[in-house]
Amino acid sequence: MVEFVVTTACAGVLAAALGVAAATDLSCRIVPNGCALAVALSGLVRALARILAGTGGAAPLLRAAGGGAL
Repeated sequence: MVEFVVTTACAGVLAAALGVAAATDLSCRIVPNGCALAVALSGLVRALARILAGTGGAAPLLRAAGGGAL
């Protein structure tokens, strides 16, 4: 249940950050660093929540770290 709440909250943060990024990109041709940070942190929080919930082992965190490195 906690994993579902965290996943839903992270999806909301992701949607909001991408919406702000799209709006500022269209108007100013820049993407704020805060949007990129929010997207990265929401993925990391979701991966940590999956580990703490006991679903998936360390694989979600490794995928999040790999995505962050890219």
